[in-house]
Amino acid sequence: MVWLAVRTAGIFLIFAAGSFLGDAMEYGLKRQWLILREFCELLRYMEREMVVHHTPLDEALRLAAGSGMREIREVLEYAADRVERQEGASFQEIWEDAVTCCLKDGVLRAGNREPVCDIWTAFCNQDTVMQKTMLEKQESHLAGLCRDAEQEYRAKAGLYRRLGAAGGVFLIILLL
Repeated sequence: MVWLAVRTAGIFLIFAAGSFLGDAMEYGLKRQWLILREFCELLRYMEREMVVHHTPLDEALRLAAGSGMREIREVLEYAADRVERQEGASFQEIWEDAVTCCLKDGVLRAGNREPVCDIWTAFCNQDTVMQKTMLEKQESHLAGLCRDAEQEYRAKAGLYRRLGAAGGVFLIILLL
């Protein structure tokens, strides 16, 4: 009787682990999509702050850091601190350091990391017309990546859940 209870508990744990693995893979896809969407919203917000309201870069970064996902908030706060202290580095170096330090590996895929690092070009232009153009260009590029990430999430999310559950069932059958 005890042996049956132990085996049943093991079966449930194996199935739960397989299902959890599928859910974790799905969550990774969804996280990619949400982070890219958040960066698109950031660019829209920065356009309004810097082009319309003529807010200085460090202040606009701080205002943008007030809301949003934790990872993006950390990037903006890091960049705002370094810009405010005027450490002598170019904003490109500051932004790339912020993205490298605050967005850990796995948060963004390699193909999505480069466009996020290139956002600095939209923030560093004294000509408001050119700045608006660069912000819109960066936003449209990130919006395309966001659409692709959303489509990938929608296409593969259910598949990952089912594969995780099927993997758990396969392992149960294998161990029985």
